[in-house]
Amino acid sequence: MKKILYTLLLVPSLGFSEEIVSFSGICDDTKILFDKIKEYKESPIALGEMTGLEKAKFSLWMNPKTKTWTIVYTKDKQSCVVGVGEKLKVISPNPNM
Repeated sequence: MKKILYTLLLVPSLGFSEEIVSFSGICDDTKILFDKIKEYKESPIALGEMTGLEKAKFSLWMNPKTKTWTIVYTKDKQSCVVGVGEKLKVISPNPNM
């Protein structure tokens, strides 16, 4: 199933606005997109606000068993997958983080 996601990332899709000049990826309502990612048993392991983009956020999702990952850009109620991959290794400078 992850191969389908990889293939769909190659299909051009609408971005949010002029803030993203060129974008190819999967975009959808945030809840719908997050539900799709959860089907791959991925859950968010990092969240952040993007500098210079009002109300824009990112999230990094991971399946700890398969080590697959997905990076998502979110603005308002829309989200886009901007990257997917495998073999994610989480590195933390502080083991209590």
